[in-house]
Amino acid sequence: MSKLPSPKERPDLYDSYDCQEPSKPASQKYWDSVMPEHVKKAIAERQAKSDPTTPSADKSCQCFDPSAEPEWIDQTDIGMTDGYWDITRMRCARCGTAWVRAFLEYEAFSRSGRHYRAPACAAALPGITPESALQLITEASFRIAGGSYFGGKDHVSNGPSALIASP
Repeated sequence: MSKLPSPKERPDLYDSYDCQEPSKPASQKYWDSVMPEHVKKAIAERQAKSDPTTPSADKSCQCFDPSAEPEWIDQTDIGMTDGYWDITRMRCARCGTAWVRAFLEYEAFSRSGRHYRAPACAAALPGITPESALQLITEASFRIAGGSYFGGKDHVSNGPSALIASP
C-alpha cells in the first residue's frame, strides 16, 4: 500500500483551503473539553483492541465466564507438546478475544481429561509453537480450567502456576 505524499512533496494536492494545515492546531486539552464521553470511550476501546501486545479482552463477555459456553471461531490446531498436551488456538465469536487452549487426557484412567485456556494477544499467535503456547497458559494470571478431572465443571484457575499434568 502506498503512502500519501506530504504537502511538502506534492503541494499541488494541498492547495485548497480545507487541505491547509491549521496555523494553530487545537490542543489536546481543547479536544478533551469538547469531545463527548461516549466518543472518548469508543476511542479508548478501539485503541485497546488494536494494541497487539495485550489481549483484547472484554471481561464482560461470556468467554471469560467459566460457567458459560461461549461460541468459538477460527479454531486451529497448533500441535502437541512433548508432554502430550494438545494445543489449540481459537477466537471468541462475540468479542473477538484470542485464546490458547491446552487439553490432556490419559485414556487408561477415567476422569483424567483436563483443559486450560487463557486469553492471548493475537500478535503472538501466528507463529506460536505448542511448547510456547503451553508456557503462555502456564504463565497466564487468568485462565479457565475444566474437564472430567475437575468433576466436569470449569473454574477460574489463577496463575501463574504449573498445570496439573499427572493422571
